[in-house]
Amino acid sequence: ASVIRLSDGAVWLVDVGDDRRGDAGLRVVRPFLRAMRVRRVDGVVLTHRHRDHVGGLAALLAAVPVDRVIDTGYGEGATARHVEALLARQGIAREVPSPGDTLHAGPDCAIVALHPPVEAAALARNLNDVSVVVRVTDGPFSLLFAGDLERSGEAALLRRGTSPRSEGLQVGHHGSDTSTGPAFLEAVAPRWAVISAGVDNRYGHPSSETLERLRAAGVRMFRTDRDGAILAWGRGDSLAFRIHPPHSEGAVVAP
Repeated sequence: ASVIRLSDGAVWLVDVGDDRRGDAGLRVVRPFLRAMRVRRVDGVVLTHRHRDHVGGLAALLAAVPVDRVIDTGYGEGATARHVEALLARQGIAREVPSPGDTLHAGPDCAIVALHPPVEAAALARNLNDVSVVVRVTDGPFSLLFAGDLERSGEAALLRRGTSPRSEGLQVGHHGSDTSTGPAFLEAVAPRWAVISAGVDNRYGHPSSETLERLRAAGVRMFRTDRDGAILAWGRGDSLAFRIHPPHSEGAVVAP
C-alpha cells in the first residue's frame, strides 16, 4: 500500500495491502492514515486483483470515506468477487482507466494512467500484466507505480510510445526477475526506487538479478523488507526520505 498526499491536499492510495497475518489494513494502513490525520481519501488505485494488493480494501473502506476507486475489473475467483461485493456495498462505481487518462489534476500535480489498454484480453491471461500503471507528478517530482507489471506488460506499455520517465519508481512485482527489464528500466530512468516485499518471503523477492540491474543503473534503492515503512516528502526542489524499520523511531536519510 502506498499513500500519496499531493500539494493540493488530495490524498490517494495505490493498492491497500494484504489482509493476511492479522490484517495489514488494520495494523498498518488505518493507523498510518490516522497518524496523518487523513479523514477522507480522494481516490484509490487498485493495480490488480491479487490479494496482496487489494486484501486490505475492507479495512480501508471501514476507516475512511473513499470518493473514487480505479480498477480494471480483470480477475476471477474469491478475491475478485470480494472486491466487487465491497464496492457494491459502499455504492462506489469503479472507474476503468485508459492510457493517458488524467485521474487527478491539481494546480501543480497530476496522476495519469499509462497502462493497461481498455482491451487487454491477451495480456489478462497474466493478471500482473494488466496492472494499472500510474505516473504521479507534483512540482519537480515524479513517481511511477508499476504494480506487478511483468515483461509482456512492460513491452506493451513501451510500444504505445508514452514515456514512463520518472524520478522515482515503485519497482514492479516486488522486485521479481520477471519485471523491470532493461528496456523498461532505461525508459523510466529513475534516480531512486522503492521495492515492496515481505521479510523472508517465500518467493525470494527481490531477485538478485533485478537488484543488480538497478545498481548498475545507479538507482538508489529502498526496500520494505529491510527498511520497513518508507516516507518521502518534497521540500522545494529536494526530496527527503525517512525509513521506519520495525521497533525503531525511524531515521532520516539525506536526499
